[in-house]
Amino acid sequence: MLVSLFGAALALILFNKFIIISNPLFNMGFFNFYASEVIYPLHFVPLIISLLICIHKKKALKKYILILSFIILSFYNIHFISAMIIMVAILQLEVAALEKVYKILNKAILLCTMVGLYQFMTFNSIGLQMFGETEIKYGIKGLSTIDFYGHKIIRAYGTMAHPNILAGYIAVLTSYKWLNLITFSVSGVIAQINFLKFKIKSLLPLIIVLIIKNPFYNSRSYVDRVEEVTKSSTEIVHNVYLTLFSANILFLISYIFILDYIYRKDKQTAITVFILGMFDHYFITHPQGVILLALSVLIALIRKQKMSDDRLKNF
Repeated sequence: MLVSLFGAALALILFNKFIIISNPLFNMGFFNFYASEVIYPLHFVPLIISLLICIHKKKALKKYILILSFIILSFYNIHFISAMIIMVAILQLEVAALEKVYKILNKAILLCTMVGLYQFMTFNSIGLQMFGETEIKYGIKGLSTIDFYGHKIIRAYGTMAHPNILAGYIAVLTSYKWLNLITFSVSGVIAQINFLKFKIKSLLPLIIVLIIKNPFYNSRSYVDRVEEVTKSSTEIVHNVYLTLFSANILFLISYIFILDYIYRKDKQTAITVFILGMFDHYFITHPQGVILLALSVLIALIRKQKMSDDRLKNF
């Protein structure tokens, strides 16, 4: 029962519903997420269930460096505390229980992606603003769109904060890789390629996205990101490693320790997370991204067990 509740609670992470506590730019008529203070009421549910699992299981853990890494990163972003609690709960469960949690979470991501598919096909939101869906319609400024030779295409948000975050969840946690086409996330379609068992056909989603997105026609986004990296600045850039390095080298070392743990459990999951971090910063700046880092541990543990079972069958 508790395991099913945990899976359902984790599904609530997919809903980007937040309450604004303070917005310094309110008088100017603007809202800047990174400059404001917000809380995510739905995210308290997985935290409570995670704490119940930790209390109920009481499994001795010797992942001190891993836990310490999350604590250190919490000085960069307080949401790493939430991610740590969820990760500890994940480590308390047996693989069979984790698979049950994963199945529930996987269905929730598929549902979220179907919302994104509706947005992509209609250029309208489905009406789930109370669950954090971005309001989508023609004329709203700031939406993530593609100019396809004069025709605007909306990138799928689902109920996520941004299409790139949806792309990250699809790439890391699901087998529905083709669905990443509606996010038009270059980082997402690159990261989901299995470089350990590479096949030419796995490049097809990337080719399709590049043809539609056409970096030569829609060059502004790419130019901006290059300028971010080349400028000497302590501001957030679309790269986890450069952002953490500019903030504090200890943050970067802690993040690498987490990646190393994931790598030792499942190389492909770690490679996916690493690539996503090369192109965006949501793994360290947005609650949905921070918690995705913890959920990467879940999928890595499941895949490690699956590989062990496959070896026994072939023995």
